[in-house]
Amino acid sequence: MLEKYFETPLGGEHDEHRRLVAVSAALELIKAAVSTEAGPRNFDYELKQYAAQIAPLADAIQDAIESES
Repeated sequence: MLEKYFETPLGGEHDEHRRLVAVSAALELIKAAVSTEAGPRNFDYELKQYAAQIAPLADAIQDAIESES
């Protein structure tokens, strides 16, 4: 997924594409976290907590990629 970070589709905006890739990666990480067995759960609470972390996680992913390039 992240291998597409530096590719930009024809006619696409470079920054928008990079953000889309980072948000997609963040959602994949959250999906993996939600799919683990953790005993009794409150999914409404967890979803609100995870939703609040999408943007910060995507920011961290972008920062890590940009600092490596």
